[in-house]
Amino acid sequence: MHTVLQTLWDPAGATRRELEARLDLSWPTVDKAIGELRRLGLVGPVGTRSLRAGRPATVFRLDGGVRVAVGVDLELPQLSFVLSDLWEEPLHQATRSVASGPDDPVSLLRYVTDELTEWLDALRVPWSRVAAVGVALPAYV
Repeated sequence: MHTVLQTLWDPAGATRRELEARLDLSWPTVDKAIGELRRLGLVGPVGTRSLRAGRPATVFRLDGGVRVAVGVDLELPQLSFVLSDLWEEPLHQATRSVASGPDDPVSLLRYVTDELTEWLDALRVPWSRVAAVGVALPAYV
């Protein structure tokens, strides 16, 4: 199932038959994996594609909204956040002024964590949906 999910993490997606060929898996194995991934809400149909004569095949791909990534830019006196889906599409952005940040690095990072948590709470994004947090620092903290 992991290999199927990894393959569907492509903007073009893939049909069942394409997954069979790329991954050297049987149709029942691919069908079962797609069914499981759909039940988990990780993938979904995004259209159809004609591979041969006959009915067009359903194209599946990762649901980019199932998890989010957060970017943090700490360039005092400014603190910026960006929230994006798994396709790197920005969903929300915020910039806050840090008038006088804490003097020690641990306190400063706690402050950033508190601000980020407050922002995510305001957006109603639970931490369980956050797949990754990247932090950019212009200098040593």
